[in-house]
Amino acid sequence: MRAIVVHRASLSRQQAVQRAIDDGDGEEEAQANAPSVGERLLIDNVSFSIDDIRSVVHGLVETVQQALARNLLMIEPAGHDWKPASLPAFSMEKLFNNAAELSAGWSFLRDARTEWVVDGERWMRSRLFHDAAIQKRFVKRSGKEVSSHKDVKWNEAGIERYFRAVQRWKEQLIVLVYLSAGAPARATEFLSVQHQNGAEARAQRGIFIENQMMAIVTTYHKGYSASGKFKTVHRFVLDEVAEVVVYFLWLVQPFIEHLQSVSGQHTDAPTSFLWEPEAEEGWEAGEDEEMDEELQGEEPSVDEGDEEGFEPPRPEAVSTNVDGFWDTNRMRRVMQRETEKRIGIKIGVALWRQAYPAIQRQYSVDANVRGTIDQLYEQVIGPKSGTQSIEEVRAKQAGHGLHIEEMIYGLLLNESPFTTTHEREQFRQVSMNWHRMLHFRSAWRDDGRMPKQVKQQVEAAREEARRWRYKQMRSVDIDVQLKRVAQNEQAEFRGVQRKGLRAVVGCMPRVTIVMRTGGGKSLFFMIPAAGSKDGVTIVVVPVVSLRQDLVDRCERVGLSVAA
Repeated sequence: MRAIVVHRASLSRQQAVQRAIDDGDGEEEAQANAPSVGERLLIDNVSFSIDDIRSVVHGLVETVQQALARNLLMIEPAGHDWKPASLPAFSMEKLFNNAAELSAGWSFLRDARTEWVVDGERWMRSRLFHDAAIQKRFVKRSGKEVSSHKDVKWNEAGIERYFRAVQRWKEQLIVLVYLSAGAPARATEFLSVQHQNGAEARAQRGIFIENQMMAIVTTYHKGYSASGKFKTVHRFVLDEVAEVVVYFLWLVQPFIEHLQSVSGQHTDAPTSFLWEPEAEEGWEAGEDEEMDEELQGEEPSVDEGDEEGFEPPRPEAVSTNVDGFWDTNRMRRVMQRETEKRIGIKIGVALWRQAYPAIQRQYSVDANVRGTIDQLYEQVIGPKSGTQSIEEVRAKQAGHGLHIEEMIYGLLLNESPFTTTHEREQFRQVSMNWHRMLHFRSAWRDDGRMPKQVKQQVEAAREEARRWRYKQMRSVDIDVQLKRVAQNEQAEFRGVQRKGLRAVVGCMPRVTIVMRTGGGKSLFFMIPAAGSKDGVTIVVVPVVSLRQDLVDRCERVGLSVAA
């Protein structure tokens, strides 16, 4: 293993200036020569912005959705909403998963609580007999009607074209998941993800459904020699990504395996890997694939050593996945290809693992997220807070720590035996925080995925805010505020103004007041705003000229206003 120096990602121009000063440059010279990066990330000679990453991810989402429909499901996409009416529907809210199930071949698709609208094993196959366009792609013309698989003469060229489309799609998918799911894993970890329990490693599936979200779960061994423990990390993917992965595993993967079988390509059992890693020797203690051959784009060299100790090459293995074997170099090349295609900049695995924590630490306003990032990347244990959560207090009262309580005491039958609820919630917060930074609306939707205790706290805070607002509004003296707004001590209400204002400050919902033009309708928002100590009032006006008039009137009476 060769020693390398990896320059930390920098989001600050001032850091570049300080480095130049430390190297002996004068301050003026350092300021003049420092790169004007603004909000751009600078790592060695590679520079890009978070907007560039957003462009890549949003572009990949659209590409992956359209390609899944058109090339793999063979259904023409329905415009911006890529799912046509003929595509079987499902809801993430109604998908179930037993994380404690360890039997071979098990995945969330087999949970009996989920009611699928079609049989995913047969849906694509049945279309071979009912859709002439699909028959034309996969079946040779024989002059007789195809009514069963015995009558089929398969079009090997068409099958190969379909497999190549699957390969392209999975290459785009791996980049999308890697860039959008949160803190990126090492490539060797990421390529270990299986969509179902393997026959020989039953607890190794890495795709789970939890709280209406899909989690990609990896395990790594860094620090195992010191702690004796594996580290399990959950990365929650975007709703848009989870949707296409479910469709692929539900409808497309069984069809791929069927085509492999009928074309005679493979007789072995299909692999459970989503991206099958090539067999390799295990990493030595402390080894990491993020060496300079990945950073600099070089292919690793093979040292065969002396003739005496040279081991003859073994027969080349053949992947049972149609997209072939994956390794660190292939993943790097695919990432660089997809990023260069969209923003003209090559971003590989090692580069992204340097960039991501710098972006999160700089922009995240959530201290818990920043703390989790530090633990993932630096193995830093943050300072103990002066307060403890109710879960920690409950566990302490029972005579043990929170980790022991969640892993041993009261463990639900469908809970994972490898991680705690607290750990998974921390990882979910990191992923959701990243989804919001990528500007995906789905990350802001309150759809019941929030943990029950957190939701109760949020609702309690909302109710407290409503009570405070109600108390504050009820205390507004509308007569005093009228004189202030009108700037006239003799001002009095006219018509329905008093009655309407009492309804407004009384917090009555859906108040409708009809008055003539120039009748004093603006008092219905100016007086409550003038009497409030805080809060924001939103006023919708029909014309620009009226908007400016209201701005002027508010400013005259000392109300803060923006338009």
